[in-house]
Amino acid sequence: MIVATARVSARASARARVRVCLLAAVASLSLACSSRHASAVGSGGSFELVVTKRSDPRAGVYLVGDRGKLLPALPRASLGGTIRSGFPIANGSAVLVMVQRDDETWAGLYRLALSRGSRVTATRLSAVARGELVGASDDGRVAVLAEPLGRVGTRAEVHVWRAAGHPELATPLTLRYHAGGDVAQQGGRALVSGVPATCTESWIGRCPMRVFTLDLASVGAGVREIPGGAYADYQPRFGATLDTIVYQTTANDRSPQCATNINACRHDLVTRDFWARTPPRPLRAGGLAWASAANGKTELFLSHATCRRLPCDRLVLYASRDGGAHKPIARDVANFAERWVSADGSHTAYVRNATNALDTHIVATDGTGDVALGDVMPLGWLRVD
Repeated sequence: MIVATARVSARASARARVRVCLLAAVASLSLACSSRHASAVGSGGSFELVVTKRSDPRAGVYLVGDRGKLLPALPRASLGGTIRSGFPIANGSAVLVMVQRDDETWAGLYRLALSRGSRVTATRLSAVARGELVGASDDGRVAVLAEPLGRVGTRAEVHVWRAAGHPELATPLTLRYHAGGDVAQQGGRALVSGVPATCTESWIGRCPMRVFTLDLASVGAGVREIPGGAYADYQPRFGATLDTIVYQTTANDRSPQCATNINACRHDLVTRDFWARTPPRPLRAGGLAWASAANGKTELFLSHATCRRLPCDRLVLYASRDGGAHKPIARDVANFAERWVSADGSHTAYVRNATNALDTHIVATDGTGDVALGDVMPLGWLRVD
C-alpha cells in the first residue's frame, strides 16, 4: 500500500478552454495531436492523452488515440535513453522527465512540451542532473531528485536542480528509500519522505518513515525532520498555504501486523503546520493519496475503508468538485498519483487491478466516461493552446 499521493497546494485557476495531452513513455516518430486522438471534454476544455508502455519501458513518448490506440509522438532516440520518472509543471505547459542510458548512467533532465502543430518536443535542461524526480515547482525551475546510490534499494541521496545557470544544490539528506515529496509553488521550500538510512531491517516494510522539510533558500538546503514514532509518515504535500502540509500516516494502527509490514497498515490522512509546532490533525480516516488539481477546485483521494482486510490493492478513488461532497469515481484502484490529474481537474488517470492485471484508465472526476488504456504509465498532462 505504499501508494503515490497527490499535491494539495492551492494554485491559480486553470486557463479556460484548453486542450491537454497526458504524457507517458513509449516510442516512434513525432506526431501532432489531431482530431484522431481520444478527447475528453470537461468544464475547462477538451483533453487529449499521451502515455508510456510498461511492457516496453525503453520506448519513447506516445499520444493516446481513439479507443486507447497509441500514436507515436517522440522517438526514444530524441532522448538518448529511457524515461525513468516524470513530473508535470502545474499549468500543463511541460513535463520534466529524467532519462537514463542503457549503461544505467544518467542522460539528464529533459523538458517535454507541445510545439506549434501539437508536436511533442524534448529539450535537455541539464546533462548532469541525476536520480528520480521527487517533485518540481509550479514553474518547473526547481526540481528535487533522489539519486540511488550503490546497490538498488540501499540508499538515495537527495539533491536539488535549479534552472537559469544556478549550481545544483546539495542536501545533507540520504535515505534508504524515498517515498515521495513536494516542492512549493515558487520553489523556496520542499518536502521529502522516506526510510532513514539508519534503519537496517532486511525488509523496509518494518522500518519507520519520516517527513523532512527542506529550506531551499539556505546554503546547502537546510533539512529538518518532523518528529514521529515507530510508524510511517510519508507522501507529504503542501496544503492550501506554504505553512500547511498534508501527509498519510500509519500512526493510528498499532496492530502486530502493521508493526511488521507497512502494507498491512491502516492509513489516514492528516494535516499540520510546516514547522510541526502543533500535533497533526485528522483529515480523512482510511484515506491516502490526496490530490488537488492545479486549479484548486478538484480534490481526490484513495480510501481502503471498504477493504475487508489489509493489504488491499483494490481501493476506491473519491473526487470532489468545487467544494462539494466526495463521491466514488473508480473502484479496484491499485495506484493513483497527483501528476495524473488534469490541470483543470476535469479528468484523471489511475491504475486498476480488476482481474489481477494492472491496466491504466482515464475517467472524468464526476465518475463518467471511464476508458481503459491498457499497459501504460502516465507522466503528466500537457496543455495544447
